[in-house]
Amino acid sequence: MSESFDRKRASENDTSIADQFRRNWFASILALCCAVAGATWGVEYQVLVSPRDLIIHNLERELAEKNTPPTSASEKNTSPKVVLQRTWVSEGNSLTVDDGSCFIHVDSVSVDDVDLAITVGAEQPRKFRSVRSGTRLTVSTQTAVYYIDIHEIHEKQVGIEVTRQWIPMPTKK
Repeated sequence: MSESFDRKRASENDTSIADQFRRNWFASILALCCAVAGATWGVEYQVLVSPRDLIIHNLERELAEKNTPPTSASEKNTSPKVVLQRTWVSEGNSLTVDDGSCFIHVDSVSVDDVDLAITVGAEQPRKFRSVRSGTRLTVSTQTAVYYIDIHEIHEKQVGIEVTRQWIPMPTKK
């Protein structure tokens, strides 16, 4: 008799998952909902939060780089850099270089030459008269030298390009 009892008990333990689900339907649905919620949270984190965190990290790094001044002359790039690509300016109009540090106003343009005023930083404007095509103007400040190239003069317009070169500062000891 104990042998038949053990067989009956063994057959009850070998029930299928479907039978287990039918007997404990509430716990099964609860476990399924928890699994779906966990998977949804994982997907949401990867799709929405991770890219946002990466963008925030990159912006914080860029801000830190911009707010950190160079500590020595060797860290500051002293090679010339074009701060305004060649562009055309009409008579009576002005332009500003990309970083806003140099302002150029074209006073007048004639067939052979141009009159212009160049302002660097908060300094007084420097006037240049009868500047011919192919001329390089140099404006120096305490921290940089600006090279203004007059490429071409054509029909009341002038082609200008601006290059900046930082002046190395002596290291303080």
